[in-house]
Parts: sequence; C-alpha cells; structure tokens
Amino acid sequence: MPVRLRYVMQIISPTPHFVAFSQAVLYRGAGLSIVWPQLIALVGIGGQGNHMDAPYAMAFLRGTGSRRWFNAFAQEKTQHCLLDQWMFDASPATYMHADQHHARFMLVLGTNPRISNRGHNATDTFKVVSGSTVSNQIRTVDQSIQPGDGGFGILVDFSTFSALAGGKMSVYAGGAYLSTPGEKSNVQTYRTAPGEEVMSIADQYLLRGGIAFPIPRSVNMTFSAGIRAEGVPVRDIIGGDTGFRRPGIAVSFEPAFNMIVKGRNSATLSVPIAIYRNRFQSVPDIARGAHGDAAFADYLILAGYSRRF
Repeated sequence: MPVRLRYVMQIISPTPHFVAFSQAVLYRGAGLSIVWPQLIALVGIGGQGNHMDAPYAMAFLRGTGSRRWFNAFAQEKTQHCLLDQWMFDASPATYMHADQHHARFMLVLGTNPRISNRGHNATDTFKVVSGSTVSNQIRTVDQSIQPGDGGFGILVDFSTFSALAGGKMSVYAGGAYLSTPGEKSNVQTYRTAPGEEVMSIADQYLLRGGIAFPIPRSVNMTFSAGIRAEGVPVRDIIGGDTGFRRPGIAVSFEPAFNMIVKGRNSATLSVPIAIYRNRFQSVPDIARGAHGDAAFADYLILAGYSRRF
C-alpha cells in the first residue's frame, strides 16, 4: 500500500485507533487524558468498521457491472419482512414488531450469521531483546485486543420477560451463543509454548437474567438487577479447538438504569461488577500440563442508546 494511502487509512479506519486505545490502557495504564483522541475517533467512525469498505465496494461493483448488492441494512432487516410473510401471510410492505408495552410475557428467538471483519491481524512495533541487542519489530498485538478473530460464525440468541405483581415488576432472561466452525486464524502469536504458535477462533457465550421494576415517582425510568455470565469455552461446538485461546468465565452482578427519552428514544446504563472469575485450561494447556495466563476486568461500564422507528 502506498505510504500516503496508508496514512489516510490509519486515520479513517477504526482498527488502528482501537489498537492504540487498548494498548495504552492495558499495557501502560493510560488515563482518559491520554486516550481521549482515540475514543473520539472510535465514536466518530463507528464500531462497525467494516462499513468503511462501502466506498471501495460500490466502485468495484459498478466497475464489474454486478447486479448483486449486499449491505448491512439488508442483512439485518430484510429477514423481518420475510418472516412476517411466512408466518402471518403479511404483505411485504408490512413491518410487524412486538408490542412489549402491553405484553405480559414475551419470548424472542433469533439467529444471524457473523461475517469476518478481517480485523484479526492488527500489528504494532515492539522492542525485542535478544541477548544484549534491542531491536524494533512489527508483530501482531495480543489476542485480547485484536478487533476480530478472522472467523465466520453462527449467532443464536433468545430474550424473554414476564410481568409480575400486576405489571409492577418483571423478570427477564436472555442469552447468546456464537458458534465458529473455523479452528485457527493462522495469525502468529509469537508465543513459544507448543500448540500456541497461532491464534484460535473460539466460540463465545453470554447469559443474563434478573428482575426489573419502575423507579418510584418516575414515569420513564426503570431499574434492573441481575446476574450476567459470559465467557469462552474450552472446546467449540463445531470445529476444532487447537491454537491459542484464553477460555474462561466471568460472572457479574449487573445493576442497570433504563430511561425512555421523548417516546421513541431510550438510553441504558449498566455496570456489571465481577463476583466470580475463572480461567480454564485450554487444549494446548491440557496437552502439556500447564495453566495459561488471563486478565479479567473488575467491572464494566456499558452505555446504550436506541431509537424505535
């Protein structure tokens, strides 16, 4: 890639900003006063950095005269109209959605493919000591801060809630499992332990459950409290399990505030606080009778915003 184009991509692509932010926080303990430019860049560019490919993809499709198009909106939203038509014989122009405001019980099931975003081989310059010689080498960053793993997967999720006490309280539960048929990404880890030379493509899971109720003297705010469990399994449901991974589980107590803003807008703030953390032995660990390293966060701060159209 030409030098000038590389500088441009380093500015408009979210991956370099994400890696710089992660390394500064994890490896050097940097505070907000140092990493604020990277945070602004990530917010401005957006989390789904693969959408930045659009300008190049559009030009390529026009140049080849292709009549086949794909975009994130079609992949995420077209399925709603298809299911409405298959299940309820609805018109393709009809968009049906759940009436959660009047429902006493709701169960939502979903599946979605995960397509590789190619963010699995982020690199940086490291100082490497060999004897008395110190040299700068470009190597892949640690697996924990790689923006992606380079694998394809199938996501299965569910969400449910049930009203209690005449609608004054509700219980909720939800979960998701990402199955990845791929075994290894063939990205070097620069680790010397047998079986850890390249990175693994691992499954992931999340489970949540708890209670929610409106905040007294408030008409648009609710509070919820529950348990959140997330992690990486030792062995995948589909595909192999070799390569370097850090399997484990983190269980957290998750309080959250939810606020409806001007009808169609809502905001959420949750702070999961870890109460149990365990790093399991990976397949290479078991083979050589070892137990690998890991680092778990004491707490998370998750903020969300949604708008109903």
